[in-house]
Amino acid sequence: MRCVVDSNYMQTSELRSFLSSSVQNSAVLTDYAVMEALKGNTLASVYKSLSILSEFPDQVVVLKTTYDVCGLHGQSRGLQRRLVDVPRTREFSIFCHALKSAQRGDSAMQGELMRVGTEATQHLDRMLVDAPSFASSGAEVAQSLTQDERRMLRSGQPYPRMFVGKIIDHVVQIAAVLFEQHPAVRRWPHPTELLNTYIFRSALCHFLLVLRWTSVGGVAGKAPAKLRNDMVDMHFAAYSTYFNGLLSNDRAASTLAEDASSILRRLQVA
Repeated sequence: MRCVVDSNYMQTSELRSFLSSSVQNSAVLTDYAVMEALKGNTLASVYKSLSILSEFPDQVVVLKTTYDVCGLHGQSRGLQRRLVDVPRTREFSIFCHALKSAQRGDSAMQGELMRVGTEATQHLDRMLVDAPSFASSGAEVAQSLTQDERRMLRSGQPYPRMFVGKIIDHVVQIAAVLFEQHPAVRRWPHPTELLNTYIFRSALCHFLLVLRWTSVGGVAGKAPAKLRNDMVDMHFAAYSTYFNGLLSNDRAASTLAEDASSILRRLQVA
């Protein structure tokens, strides 16, 4: 089992149990999990956040940055492998040793952690600035929903085929803008590759997140920090669709990941 690990799961006994139960189990580490471990008071948080993973360094799979992943093609062959940062995965045990050295007082290593911690905090702070515009992107979607669709969202029942089709129409529009604007994208994907691209899958999770907001009355008055957390959850959910799910203590994030995977399975067999 290869499962993406949410930042809220990294210090849990459940993660230790998952990794210790079988050497075949791996924790998939995204750049957002690392950033959340490093943000703020880096030296007070990073040791705790990565302590359990440091016990099982050979069972940690480190992914490429989201920036780089957005530029990957979507051919089915080697799909999961392309996401993996092979050098950083191989060197994770070395990183764990360096982390322990910093914890014991290695000032050079502490300085390096502080440097990358500052970069992580700055990135997450930029997401705070982007949060309102990210949230407002759902306003048009909310207005397009019928009363029956709103009731269906509140009930939590499975989406019927017609509604899935409506979702995909919106997702393709979102993805098209991202393919056009993202600096890592070198070419538009072939239609047979579209479902496998990270941009499409993150756009799907974005739209499902908008639907969730709509089902609970929208985002008016929601703090930017909470919107940013939802944005980070969107990335965890998108990555989890390439693996065996998401390890998270956040039910909303888990549901987002499950819904995205369910829709992708339906599209792949259609």
